[in-house]
Parts: sequence; C-alpha cells; structure tokens
Amino acid sequence: MEHKEVLQRLLTIRTIIAALGEHPPAPWWRTQFLTDAGLRATARIFPRTAVAAAILSVCEAARRDHDNKVGVGRRYHLFRLPTEWEDGVASTLTRQESQAELKQLLQSGRDELLKKLELLAQGSKRVGKEGPIALGAGARISTSEAIAELAANYLRAFTNNQKCYPYFEDQESRA
Repeated sequence: MEHKEVLQRLLTIRTIIAALGEHPPAPWWRTQFLTDAGLRATARIFPRTAVAAAILSVCEAARRDHDNKVGVGRRYHLFRLPTEWEDGVASTLTRQESQAELKQLLQSGRDELLKKLELLAQGSKRVGKEGPIALGAGARISTSEAIAELAANYLRAFTNNQKCYPYFEDQESRA
C-alpha cells in the first residue's frame, strides 16, 4: 500500500473511532467535539480548521484513555503512532481536502460510521477480546493487514458495546 494511502486510512480510522467513542450507549471518553453542536462551536473559534481542531481535541482524550490501558514506551496504538506516522497523519489532517472528506464522514450517523469501519476491516478475522489486544510488532502498523485488524477489533468492540485497545509493540533490542 502506498504511503499516502496508509496515512489516509489511519486518519480515517482514527476519526471514526474518535467519533464513535463520543456516542452513547457507552461513550469511551467524555467529549462532544465531533457532534454537530461540537463542530459548530469549534467553527466559531477555528473557522478554517474546525474539523482538524475537533479531531485533534478528541484524539487527545482517546490517546490518554488508550495510554492508561496499554501503557507507553515501545507500545503504539491508533492514537499514539510512531513519530514518522504521527507526523504524516498530522500533515494529512491539515490538507483542506482531507478536512472536507472527514467533515462529510462526521455528518454520518453511528450506523454509517460502523459500515465505513467494516469496509476498512476488509473482512479481517483476527478479532480479539475486550481490553488490550496485542497485534504484533510496531513495524506492522503500515501494512494493510494491520490496518484491517485495527478496524476489525474496533468494529467488534463498538458492535458489542465493549472497549478494546489494540496495540503494537516494539521488542527491546538485546545486545
């Protein structure tokens, strides 16, 4: 998969999970930035970059939640990627066309977001349990299989009203 496509998929999944994490019946974090009212309020403060500002705000709450569950240091998850991927996702988010696509996505209801997540899961069968889920080495993050596994695990969790925290881990180098 091309680098640009990987970044777009990671940003899309991140946005979907951030938005679904705000929805009842059991919200994962206590934010409302990606709701209609939240986006309108953000647009008053950040008229040109409201979508990006709202996504970044929710992602900070999601990052803290995931960090508390899987830990930090040599562990990566959807909201804390290796530096090069974080930089690329941030850069992709600043593009006006990305913000327009994400705004349209965020105007979808919960069912539409779940359908989009299902498409991104690409029928992946590696679906784990509730709680932290190890998905292998950190180097896998940019593969289409790993991205599909992320989407599949979150899809299962939101479908079953559970919480999961898929993560990747770098192994310590031993000399």
